[in-house]
Amino acid sequence: MSVVAPLLVEPGIVCVWCCQGTSLTGTQVSTINSLPLQHLTMIVMENSEVCLKKYTLFIAVKYTFAAILYYFISQVDKSNEKERLKMRIAVLEESVKSSEVECKASRETVLRLVAELDRERRKAASSAAALDSLKLDDLVVGRRSVEMDKETLMERLEASKRVTEAARRESSCLEKQVEELERKLRSSQGEIQAAENKLQMFLKRVAGLLCDRDCSADYVRDGYQATQLQHSTLQRAQLAEQEVQHLRESLQGLEAELLTADMHRDGLQHSKQHYEEFLEQLSETMMVDSIALDLGFDMRLNLILSRVEQLIKQEGSALIESKSLTYSLQRKLKSQKDQLESKGLHIQLLRKKVSDLEEEKRCRSSLAVERDDAHVEARKLQKKVERLQAELKAAKLSNTEPKAQLSHTNELKVEGTRVLTQSRTVTQFKMKKMFFFASVAQLLHFWMVVSQMLGLDDMALALPNYEIIKFLETFMPIITVTIVILTRDLMSPKTTSRSVCPEDDAPL
Repeated sequence: MSVVAPLLVEPGIVCVWCCQGTSLTGTQVSTINSLPLQHLTMIVMENSEVCLKKYTLFIAVKYTFAAILYYFISQVDKSNEKERLKMRIAVLEESVKSSEVECKASRETVLRLVAELDRERRKAASSAAALDSLKLDDLVVGRRSVEMDKETLMERLEASKRVTEAARRESSCLEKQVEELERKLRSSQGEIQAAENKLQMFLKRVAGLLCDRDCSADYVRDGYQATQLQHSTLQRAQLAEQEVQHLRESLQGLEAELLTADMHRDGLQHSKQHYEEFLEQLSETMMVDSIALDLGFDMRLNLILSRVEQLIKQEGSALIESKSLTYSLQRKLKSQKDQLESKGLHIQLLRKKVSDLEEEKRCRSSLAVERDDAHVEARKLQKKVERLQAELKAAKLSNTEPKAQLSHTNELKVEGTRVLTQSRTVTQFKMKKMFFFASVAQLLHFWMVVSQMLGLDDMALALPNYEIIKFLETFMPIITVTIVILTRDLMSPKTTSRSVCPEDDAPL
């Protein structure tokens, strides 16, 4: 604990020292004791107030200097932050420029791929047209096969016509035979009827003869001959009936064949009509209808055949060329399909890249917003820095010491910490001063009480301490109890507060 003691330097000059564990010499103590108490107290208070004011001014200057130091340190940090933001903005601008260049390149690539895709589509359309022409060639070949089938059908039609004529002639012959057989049947039926009549007559005669046993042998012979004749007639009639039945069955079969032949003839006539119409259309298609009208219908087939042969000769080479062209187009189409698939894959990759670029662009737009905010903040900081620089110039003009100490920020920080420690020391000094003033006030109060008790009110300041002590020694047995009571009262908190407050308010 520091001890505050008055030290006499010259006569009439007293200063206050903060001694760390020091003690006063005998001469200093005797000199101090020779001074009156009130004079000593006033001198101590006046010098303490002067020292306290100077020290308070010093502390205020230190605090102001520390505040200015911290302010400039914060401004330096802000300027560093501004430089960092400027660097970040420059980096972001470079990245935005590079992304824009990449985006332009990707757009050009997409446009080029779209143009290539259009060319491939046109090539595919031309390939489709070539395939259509090949399909038309296939249709021509199919038409030729149809014509060949038509020729075979015409041959079959002519053969069926010949068969129909033969069937008609055969049916007419069969009709004649049927008529003859019917006449024979009618004659045989008449003969059968006559034979039956004869048989009835014969039976009657036989019955009569059986009744009359006296008939002659000639009559029996005649009856036997008649019976044989009847049997032969019956056999011939049965044979004729069987032949008639057979002829009827064959006639029915021929009639059915005739009906089928008529139906086939009608179908052939209908197909002939279609064939003629087809020949007319074919002649119109082959552009030989005018020549066919001059030559007639009979020469139309030869004309069409010659025209077809001519077209076949022309189309043979065209077919060979078309086959080679088809093969080459198929190869080209296959290669184009492969290229189209690769282009599609490339386009998908480019779309993915474009989406990534758009996402990056959106991120960069947000970064651009942050950059704009950073620009605004940088402008604000620039203005603030300019204002602070103006204030700094004013502070440099007003105070040269901070200007010299700005180049040594670390030393200023150490000085700030030292100022803080000194401020704490000042607070401790204030507390010690308060205790000192309280002790001085208590001492004066005790001095006045003792003087009043001894009846030395007017002479108390002129008398030295040892005379007062002698008076106290004479009156010690009487005032012992009084001193104890007064000491108890002085040590109480209320008395201390009453004695401290007036003395503290005056010097502060």
